[in-house]
Order: sequence, then C-alpha cells, then structure tokens
Amino acid sequence: MSTPTPAAMKHAASQQGRTPSGQQGRTPSHFPAATPPVSTPFSNAAYAAFSPHGQRSSPQHVKKSPATMGMMGQSTMTSLNFDSPSTAVAMGALVMGNGFDMGLAGVAGLDGVNSAYANEDEKLRRLESIIKMLNEKKGMVSEAGLERLAQRLGMEILAEEHSTPGGRKTKTLAIAGSAIALDIILDNNIVQNATLSYHGNADSVTNHIDAASQILLKDLQLLPGQSPLTKTLERFAINFERLAKLDKLSIIPGLDCHEALSSMYSCLMRLHEWDVEQLRQSSALTGKPDSLIASAAMCTRHGNPVMHERGQVGLALQYWKEARFVAPPAGQGTSGDSKIWSMLLGCAAIDGVGLPPVRVSENWISKDIVKQDEMTDSPIPALDWQEPDHVSLPASEENKDASMDMLQADLSTTRVPRVMFTATFDPPVILPQSEWGRMYNIAGVEPPTDFHRQPPTFDVLFFPVAPGSRQDPSEARTIDAPKQLIHLQADILAKDIGAAIRTSAPAY
Repeated sequence: MSTPTPAAMKHAASQQGRTPSGQQGRTPSHFPAATPPVSTPFSNAAYAAFSPHGQRSSPQHVKKSPATMGMMGQSTMTSLNFDSPSTAVAMGALVMGNGFDMGLAGVAGLDGVNSAYANEDEKLRRLESIIKMLNEKKGMVSEAGLERLAQRLGMEILAEEHSTPGGRKTKTLAIAGSAIALDIILDNNIVQNATLSYHGNADSVTNHIDAASQILLKDLQLLPGQSPLTKTLERFAINFERLAKLDKLSIIPGLDCHEALSSMYSCLMRLHEWDVEQLRQSSALTGKPDSLIASAAMCTRHGNPVMHERGQVGLALQYWKEARFVAPPAGQGTSGDSKIWSMLLGCAAIDGVGLPPVRVSENWISKDIVKQDEMTDSPIPALDWQEPDHVSLPASEENKDASMDMLQADLSTTRVPRVMFTATFDPPVILPQSEWGRMYNIAGVEPPTDFHRQPPTFDVLFFPVAPGSRQDPSEARTIDAPKQLIHLQADILAKDIGAAIRTSAPAY
C-alpha cells in the first residue's frame, strides 16, 4: 500500500465541502486536506460492502454495494462481472462449499467449475499427469537430487557425514537394494567418488562390477569446464534405473536377475568366440586384422555381446556397426568411435499369459557349440541350443505374489518367478509387418493384440502414440519437436568487431 506524504496532503484538493465554522478566518490551505484515494482492497465501490469498517463507509458506497442491493431485493447479476477466473473459482467454491444456490447458472467462467471440482477421476488424472511431468526431469547432481532419485526408485538410502584431514566435511550417500549398493562421496554437492558393490554369490556378476562402477562415476563427475549448476542426473538415472529394476525383480533367495544376465553373457561370448575362430579359418578373411574379423562376426554371424561398455550399464548384444569394413585405429578396440546398433537385454515383470519365465544358467548353449550327432548337408552347422531348468522358488507367503505355478512333464507343479527376459533395440528399428510378425514367432511370443486388429501406420512407428491415448489414422496429427538452436551470428559479429578494433587502433 502506498502511503501519502505530508506534502501531497497539503496540496490535495479538499473533499469535505466548507470548512468548520470555528476556522472560517483561515484559508483552506492551512488545514490538512482529505486523504487522496489509496489503492486498497476496499477502495473500489464494488467491494465496499465487504469492508471491515462497517458503518464508516459513505452512503454512496452503501447504495452501490452488492450486498445492500441484494438486501433491497434488487438484482445483483447486473452489477457483478465474473469474467475473472479467480472470481469464478471463488464463487464456485461458495456454491459447492456452503451449499447456497446463488443463481449463477450460465454465468461466464462458471460453466465447468462444478464438474471440475466434483469429478474425482478428473482430479486424479490431472495429478498423475503432473507427477509424470515432474518425473521426466531427474534433477541435478546434488545430495538432494540423489536422495529424491533413490526414493523414486524404491531404494534404501543412508547419509553419513565425515571430516577430512583438511577440516572439510564430506558426505557419503549409501544407496542399497537387495543385491547391490552404491556409495557416493560428495564434497559440497560435487561427487568425488562412487563405488558399486555386489552382495550376491555369483562370480560372473562380481567380475563385471568394477566396469559398471566406473560408468556410474563418470555419469556423476563434472566434465572439464562444466559447472555444478548444469550437471544433471539424466545419464546416471538411465543407467542406475536399469540396475535398480533388476534388483527389485530379484527374489532372494531363489532368483538373482543380475546373475541371470551375466550367465547369459557367458554363453553368448562363448558363441562369439567360436564365430571368430570359424571366420579366421575362411579364405576370404585370411591375413585380415582381428578387428575386421570381429566386426564380421558381429554383423554376419551371431553378434557381439558386451557387458557394461560404451557408457551403458547392462548386457547388450551388438549386431551392426558403421563402416564395418574399415579397421578402427589402434587402441580403440574392435568398434572404435563408430555408431553401433545393439539389443539391450534385461528383465521385466510378466504381465500376460503364455510368456516363458526367466532362467539362470550358463548352459544356454553346449560347450561344443554345434551338434555332433546330426549329419546334414548344409554348410552352416546346427547350433546345440539347450533348455535350462526353470528357477524353482520356495513356497512362502513372500513369494506368493511374485511367482506363478507351472506344470512340468512329470505332472508336478513348480513355482517359477513372474519375471521374463526382454530385448530392446537400441536405437529403435522399423521393420516391415511380415518381419515384425516373424520376429515374434521366432521368440515364441504372441504379438500384441492391438496390431492384429489394425496394423500400425508409418508415422506411428516413427512417432509412437502415448500409452492410453487414441489416434485415428485418418485424422490429421501434429507432432512437436522442440530444438535448441545455438546462435552463432552474435559470436561471428563479436569477432569481426574485435578484429576491426584491433586493426583501427593507433600504434604508439
């Protein structure tokens, strides 16, 4: 509220009419004038009736008050304006909260108030959309950001404070699950170190845990020239969520999803090494570098399995690369900096019927790789794939919701985990519908029923429709793709101006 100054009070025109009779000999300028209008909530005539001063309001204000007009039997709708959204909501709250029927039907701005407040499903849907929008942003690398991420993933978190020999105080965040734990050391919200540990008994997981720890540390540490204010948790969240998902799907004792994937890696690596040996003996690749032979095995045979590589945590099966006929520079491995196409292998909860459950075994393929007892005329040998035994969970109340019954050949019922293997193309690949259906047939899985009724269109494959929404293929569709542009014209102009100033500067 702006308070009038004494000077303004002296020069303002009087609004009280004639001066009092006892002061008629003096000029009006010698008396304090009436206070000029002040911007207060009750200075407007429309709000005068609601003023806390009661009868102190002037008679003119009382005549124009909506409350007095209502008391005198006059219509209030001609004097009020409900175009303001805040007024509409306030009046709507009065209608529903107090139960008074003020005759506001048809007033602009109040048409959807009752339905918006009365429909609980609509409020829940809006709340879920807000939560989903907030979850898309993982936050910044800090103590609070890491704590929120761990809580969102359902992981246990413990913070401890330590003092360094130099007097500085550091904090250690311990994020733990059922089989893994991540210890992060922060100094003033800057990550100094991160160590991933595995508490299971599988040696195949322990052998790769250091590689995963290095990737997570790199995702959290500042890059050269990077500010702590711009370091986000986006990349770290993608990798750590993959580990946290495997940890939550594990059923201890009985099923360790980390061990299931690491055991599969051992089988796929054994097959890849056999492919490399077969190609090395071929006449077409005689004398070629090992990197080109490995690329040929990746792209023309059964792929190249990798565990925690190329900044990505987890098991991936690489099956294609750019410039596969060009040997990468020395010291950059078999792939170098080329773009790689791969399938990310993971685990997910079974949400349907007829899907095979996950199994833990290092014998997905036999030690000999190929079948020895079959005589075929085909130049391509038949691989000796195996069917490992199912994971049998102990019958308990804890495993009741996380397991399902499976009938064996000997008519015995085995409780298996409600978890399955998944393969995700990275980057995504668009296939013809015939190849798409054949891929599902090879995997022994029924295709989604939605695509049976109506095959997907080309634009839906490129730009998928959000889950839960419906899109008519015959209707027009608008797709927003925001891009962040870097303005280089200002930098070029600044360089030109600087060069001109240096050129025109006098020499002393």
